[in-house]
Amino acid sequence: MLADIGFVDVHVGPAVDTFGGAGGEAQARAFQVYGHAFIAVKPVMPGVVTMPRIGAAAVLDAPGEVCATLTPRIKAALSRLGDGDVLEVHTHDPAARVGVPAWCRLTGNQLVAVIDDGPQRTTIYICKGLLR
Repeated sequence: MLADIGFVDVHVGPAVDTFGGAGGEAQARAFQVYGHAFIAVKPVMPGVVTMPRIGAAAVLDAPGEVCATLTPRIKAALSRLGDGDVLEVHTHDPAARVGVPAWCRLTGNQLVAVIDDGPQRTTIYICKGLLR
């Protein structure tokens, strides 16, 4: 389906327990419900795949943080940046691949990239506000 709308190099990330601690956790466990991140690239021009160089104004290294504690740390780090600046976030929580993009949509910050560096390592780039 994503390929039909121009995305290339499409793959599905690993299963992530997105319900841990949520009200519906027991039901999710009973039915083995997990979240999955779709990882893909959408070329600017058809047939041309490019990855922009991402220059981060700051880095947040947050190993061991879960989404519930990671997003407040991201918010605090972004508050120290100017509009249009990019924050690079390092996390070991695989659920962040789904949770942080949702947080960005809710807060008006722009998700620049989510890079899967392995099963327990993700790098996320977030632009404060909109990209310049």
